[in-house]
Amino acid sequence: MALLISVIVGLAYLGRRIGGDPQLERPIVIAPIVGLLLGDLEAGVRIGGAFELIFIGAAPIGGAVPPNVAVSSALGAAFAISAGGGVQEALLIGVPAAVVATSFEALAKGGCSYLVHPVDRFAKLGNRRSIIETIWVGNAIHFLAYAIPTFLALYFGRGLVESLSSLVSGSVEDALTVAAAILPALGFGLLLSVLTTRVLFPLFIVGFLLASYTDLGVIGVALLGAAIIIFIQTSRGTTEADSETVDEDSESVGGAPDYAETTLSRRDIRSLFWRSFLLQAAFNYERFQNLGWWWGFRKLLDRWYAHKGDLLPQAYQRHLVFFNTHPWVVTVVYGIVATMESRRAAGEEIDDDAIQGIKVGTMGPLAGIGDSLFFGAIRPIVSGLCASLAVVGNFFAPILFLVGINAVHFASRWYGLQYAFRYGQRVFERLGGTQLERVRESAVMVGLLVVGALVATLLPITTPLEYTVGDAQIVLQDFLDEILVGLIPLAVTLVVFWLVRKGLNPLYILIGLTIVGLAGGYFGLLAGPEL
Repeated sequence: MALLISVIVGLAYLGRRIGGDPQLERPIVIAPIVGLLLGDLEAGVRIGGAFELIFIGAAPIGGAVPPNVAVSSALGAAFAISAGGGVQEALLIGVPAAVVATSFEALAKGGCSYLVHPVDRFAKLGNRRSIIETIWVGNAIHFLAYAIPTFLALYFGRGLVESLSSLVSGSVEDALTVAAAILPALGFGLLLSVLTTRVLFPLFIVGFLLASYTDLGVIGVALLGAAIIIFIQTSRGTTEADSETVDEDSESVGGAPDYAETTLSRRDIRSLFWRSFLLQAAFNYERFQNLGWWWGFRKLLDRWYAHKGDLLPQAYQRHLVFFNTHPWVVTVVYGIVATMESRRAAGEEIDDDAIQGIKVGTMGPLAGIGDSLFFGAIRPIVSGLCASLAVVGNFFAPILFLVGINAVHFASRWYGLQYAFRYGQRVFERLGGTQLERVRESAVMVGLLVVGALVATLLPITTPLEYTVGDAQIVLQDFLDEILVGLIPLAVTLVVFWLVRKGLNPLYILIGLTIVGLAGGYFGLLAGPEL
């Protein structure tokens, strides 16, 4: 069973490398699978929902290495379920594992950096087979970086299972309950830091108040907010600037896709779409996504340059330089560059600098759009809604998460490619218009409402303290509720938000929240939900 779980964890992480990042390694997916294998699906779903809320703001943006959510949720769920426990027991193992296991991904990326230079030599020789083999060695390194530590922890840590049941009782159980309840404040604070601006911050408060003082819940707040925001945005109408941009593009393309003027067939376009999923293959710290980028173009380069002497090795080298962007929008760059390469292969005067300039000029803006729109807004919205179902044991939560998030993922990848072929290098004139900004702004606004609702409903931190004034017994929580329902969860989230904005490492915040939760629960200063 340890071997099986470790293979699943390794494959889930490998999905980010060769599957376009379909979010398979999220806790809301991993923990239920572990629960199913160990015969307690409901516990796995609940643990997955709890861990998803804790790490809801964790995202591999750029070369950053966030807390290791796959290993932590797998180990936490496995040890807790084996001990007959739940979220508290999972927390005891999972949170330290998230901190320690952060180094695993960094080691894999560092190891793959040593593969870049052999690939350069193979490219000069036009040795396609050796490049491919090296890329898959890199993928194997990434797989093993997760699978081996997970297996060792599960196999040799079995003694922990026997001690968990006897450890979690009395004051220790209270401490773990509060720690489990307070840790999602990290995810909410991180999201708030990514999403909010001075102008939009009140939407977070609105979402919090709606969930605190009504029975709408998280899903109700999200639907109500989305309906209102869509109405407001659509009522603005199309601006004069948008109309001018559309008219200009329509005249320039003549109503026909740009790919009609190239040697690219529809089969080539479909191939480019599917091969783009390996963009992050053998990701390395030296040139980031360069090996995956080459993989996406390899078949087209072979067809265009295989019988043209030294042009094929030159093309290989041209597409093995540094590259890094958001994986869900990379097809926009692929479409533009493929059009340029096909015309160059057909004899047009397009030099290396022009092609590299397009790649460099597009990958940065697209990374910003993808990170803020998908990982900063849409993913957290879907994640938060599904996690709110998972924490109460809803078996459909992991399925809804995967279907919902990957519907956005596939649509972005496919339509981005079509859009790039239609508008070519003019695509950023359109992407720079107000329509895309409205989409991003709308997603952020809904996201802030959802984060506020999540804080109000899924951060159940209270205080059991009481004190006497004369003959009256005052319950401190009742007094706080008269000021503002949910004051403690709101205050904790805002403190985390402030610390993140001050630049404090989220791992340190995670450790600090754990200590506060454990101490508050152990000494009776704070209380979590009644289980």
